[in-house]
Amino acid sequence: ADADRREKVCLNDDERVQLQYACDGRNVALAVKDRFGSLDRQVIVKYLRRCFADGQAEMEQKKAGAGLGLYMVFNSITQLTFNIQRGVATEGIAAFYVRSGARAFKLSGRSLNIFLLQ
Repeated sequence: ADADRREKVCLNDDERVQLQYACDGRNVALAVKDRFGSLDRQVIVKYLRRCFADGQAEMEQKKAGAGLGLYMVFNSITQLTFNIQRGVATEGIAAFYVRSGARAFKLSGRSLNIFLLQ
């Protein structure tokens, strides 16, 4: 949060994010995994509460980010899963329904899963 966003950051190989993707003709899935495991269940719930409230999410005034990332993701996906192992790794998996247009997306429902691994 205290780093200048214009400064380049060099990460060791074991600190780099892993990105995977797949498509089955109905869904496009993206998985992002870091090796820090610092995302909290409470933080996820705090930001996703905005998704269930009526109205628009408001930008936060803080050092890093606007607090809208999960709001934007959740309102664009059909399935969202978090696998969190504290201090080891955090993985977020989002599935986007891409078949049959926007109406089918709205009717498809949404799924949210948070797994805290030991």
